[in-house]
Amino acid sequence: LLLQIGIAFAMAYPVIQHLPWHFYLVLAGSLPVQIAIHETAKRPDRRQWMRFQKRSKLEFNTRLGMHSPI
Repeated sequence: LLLQIGIAFAMAYPVIQHLPWHFYLVLAGSLPVQIAIHETAKRPDRRQWMRFQKRSKLEFNTRLGMHSPI
């Protein structure tokens, strides 16, 4: 895998060397934007999962469930 990455970088180095400066700016700036979008999209799923877990805990009314460490 490292050999493949090394060969790919060696072949692409002349192309990477001549890219304009704004390409690197967009590349570096897109990562935080992507993370923010991803976390925003996951928020409703996280809330739904927490509600499901609370509902499941309420439905578990056996003695084992009452004395469970969770």
